[in-house]
Amino acid sequence: LRTLAFGGQLRARPDLLQGYGFDLRFDTTRISGAAAYAFRERPAFSVDIAVDRIDLDSYRRRIMPVDALRNTPEPIVEDGAGNSDAVAPLWLALNQFDTDIKVRLAELVYEEERVQGIALDLGLLNGVLTVREAAIADVAGAVLSLTGIAGSFDTRIGGGGNIKVTAEDPSALALLVGVDLGPSADRLGPLAFNASVDGD
Repeated sequence: LRTLAFGGQLRARPDLLQGYGFDLRFDTTRISGAAAYAFRERPAFSVDIAVDRIDLDSYRRRIMPVDALRNTPEPIVEDGAGNSDAVAPLWLALNQFDTDIKVRLAELVYEEERVQGIALDLGLLNGVLTVREAAIADVAGAVLSLTGIAGSFDTRIGGGGNIKVTAEDPSALALLVGVDLGPSADRLGPLAFNASVDGD
């Protein structure tokens, strides 16, 4: 970090900690909003923030070349017995707390790609995760949105949702995910994809 500044108000009670009207600035990024944490048998916290811009490339270049992470091998996760194929079920933690999260990010720069209008609005209550909105207004000329619900994280995960993708020129989105459509890209028309997912 080159610059860092923070301001805001804090309110504390034995059962609740709140931070509101805060303004965090570091480098070229500004984050404003509020957060709270409730101290109770089943912990709960909420976050409501707006972020103007995050340039991940500027930080990655200080640590390693831009292409270095693309060639980084997958980490090996071992259990206590030394088994390398054991992966802890991290989603079990979703049964241990409640939360409400709202995040708005105006622009994200990653691998020289500008992603604009990122929105995340979700709630977790009594082990049920509700994605009210997970959306991107512009990534490689495409608009993405996701809504859904999921639960039963301690047994067999189930849920459902809706995925929507639209793009006037899908070839740019295809290149972003590593697919070269070749000469046929010029003959493609607008893309409109809408699907429902049922995981029960």
